[in-house]
Amino acid sequence: MYLWLLSNPDITHEVVVGRGLRAEAMSRTFYAAMVRVEDLVRRIVRGAVRSAGAAWQALARRQRRRRAMAELSVLNDRALKDIGVSRGEIYARVEELLDAEERRRQTAADVRPLPIDRSRDRRKTTARGRDDEGRRAAQTDRRRAA
Repeated sequence: MYLWLLSNPDITHEVVVGRGLRAEAMSRTFYAAMVRVEDLVRRIVRGAVRSAGAAWQALARRQRRRRAMAELSVLNDRALKDIGVSRGEIYARVEELLDAEERRRQTAADVRPLPIDRSRDRRKTTARGRDDEGRRAAQTDRRRAA
């Protein structure tokens, strides 16, 4: 019975169209799944990069803290008194300085430069390298002088 259906030209056409539609639907489904997988991978990589950056910053901060504390710990009590720090305040003062430095960095990163209007810089230049306005001004000056 199945062979009789395939031998009928009208039904054969429908079968071919149906197979084409099925292939197209499968292709769209596969594409949608790949887009989702790609988005998921992108998010995972982005999160890993952010985590690595945060870990690197924490390590750098720890090294700066240790270096500053080591430098201050070497000083004697008189030198510490001259700079206004007691031996017991070293850790707290270093933390304050590192926090202030981090705030300055964040503030500097958050400040974006104002957009620059470059429309004036896009004047046409002549073969001699002058812009048209400069050439016109020079011609006007020559006419006035003559």
